Amino acid sequence: MKKTKFLALIAALALVAAACGSSATDVVENAVDEAAETVEGVADEVEEAAEEVVDDAMDEDEESSTTTEAMADEPCEHPYGTDFVCDLTANDDYLVGVSLQQNKANFWVAVKNGSTDAGSRAAAQEPTFADANGEDDKQLNDVKNMLAAGIDGLVLGATNSGSAVGIAEEAISAGVPVVAVALQIGDPATFGGNHVYEGTLALVTNNDSDMGMRASAFVGPVAEAKGDTLNIVVLSGTPGTSNATLRNEGFIAGLDAAGIDYEITNDQTGRFKREESKVACDNMLAADDSIDLIFSHSDEMTIGCVTSMENNGRTDIPVASIGGNTEGIALVADGKVLGTVCQKPATMGAVATQLIIRHLNGETIPAEPFFYATPAITADNLEDCVPEW
Repeated sequence: MKKTKFLALIAALALVAAACGSSATDVVENAVDEAAETVEGVADEVEEAAEEVVDDAMDEDEESSTTTEAMADEPCEHPYGTDFVCDLTANDDYLVGVSLQQNKANFWVAVKNGSTDAGSRAAAQEPTFADANGEDDKQLNDVKNMLAAGIDGLVLGATNSGSAVGIAEEAISAGVPVVAVALQIGDPATFGGNHVYEGTLALVTNNDSDMGMRASAFVGPVAEAKGDTLNIVVLSGTPGTSNATLRNEGFIAGLDAAGIDYEITNDQTGRFKREESKVACDNMLAADDSIDLIFSHSDEMTIGCVTSMENNGRTDIPVASIGGNTEGIALVADGKVLGTVCQKPATMGAVATQLIIRHLNGETIPAEPFFYATPAITADNLEDCVPEW
């Protein structure tokens, strides 16, 4: 536009010069030359500016395209393993009820946190929680109250595998889908291990037998160093729970498979609590001054037992544990525990809650156990277990 106007001006000045004579012509010619130079300069500036605008636009397009491609290729990030569905959205405003064995224990707090996160990610209502406080009757009443309040699904972290049957039947008869979390519904002595109770959707848990077997691998070097029968004592979980039963069975099966010469000389419960475990270990240490190894069903109990060992001056006793919580991993790192097996309770809560939502959305859920990787952790591979509790 500017260049066109300048050319028109030059033409006009040329006509004036022709009419006015030579001196005027010189003046006009000088003016024309200066104007032409100005026009050329302006044109160059305009062209350079245009080129910069085009280059910038192309760069922005390339950057936008690269970003879009990266976003499209980027996997959904979450900490919950392969059974967690990244893009799950609830088709309705579902309300999931979550009845847990005891909300105060770190393990169950992590289950609760995972459940809450899964509900939030799926845009369902925040799950409603009830703390059974370790009491079978209270859990039954809690679930009845949830059913009366109109929950759409139930995640059950039972106080006891046997008593969980009656609780599950309450929900099943009300037409409410049930997913068992952390331990199975139904006594393993009757139903076998890793059992999905008939009428429920699924079981989300560790493979407890496998975890017990992995813990037995920590014993090999101790047995080799002694070269004689090992005197092993067991700090077991809550009686009647499937995880306590199956972990013990797996541990013993692992010892037998490895050909280790051992004897279980004492077995006391810490009920998966550190305070009760300290007392149980106090008793076992007082009763036996020749313990070669302690097998603990849970890091939470191991913490209490290590305190007992320190108080009694018996820190030379090796401990094989299961759990993978923050303090348990620290005990392994400090050399106070031989090793532990990594559990993921937040993952359990998240996957269990998602299974309810997926079912309510109309998806068919296979009635089977949902497991996740539970690596054995020693001081050599601490990074393989990111604690969730």
